[in-house]
Amino acid sequence: GRGQGNNNGILVAGTTGNDEGTIKIANDDISWTEYDADTSSVIGNLQSNAMLRDYSAWSHLVFRWDSTDSTAGDRMQIFHNGTRVTSFSATTNPSVNYDACINSSVVHNVGRQSWNGSGDFNGYMAEMFFIDGTSLNADSFGEFDSASPTIWKPKDCKDDFTFGNNGFYLEFKQSGTGTNSSGIGADTSGNDNH
Repeated sequence: GRGQGNNNGILVAGTTGNDEGTIKIANDDISWTEYDADTSSVIGNLQSNAMLRDYSAWSHLVFRWDSTDSTAGDRMQIFHNGTRVTSFSATTNPSVNYDACINSSVVHNVGRQSWNGSGDFNGYMAEMFFIDGTSLNADSFGEFDSASPTIWKPKDCKDDFTFGNNGFYLEFKQSGTGTNSSGIGADTSGNDNH
């Protein structure tokens, strides 16, 4: 997807500003913050130094959560166009085995911030995968072009995954506004998590 502006919610889980998991483009950087539901404190945070300023270009983003990883810096990972982002202006690593707001039993919003309309995504999304139960790298979803090895392109990989209970696949091909199979947010993974 691609977005423009100060706050572009990609995936937001939760209903208040300090009790949620938020993946967004904020002031042109890639931002992922997880708050603790009981204390409202930040338990995981990555704010990229790299800026996404070419609004005419598409970006492929992968956000990987694996709180079971023994290396604290590998529990949250961001990939942009196939390459792991390693330069951050802010970093907080979650504790081992921490359960994030994202993929918990709270409201999840795609393309909007759940508690404040100022965080709606201002751009286009081509597709979104949410895989529950498996932590995957970017190469599960895309590959570098063999003819132009600097160009990252998505794979046709929907049938390669087990989506898990909460998983979904959004193709944004429908035109309806409902939260069902004819709505723009129709889940075509087979889970019906529209």
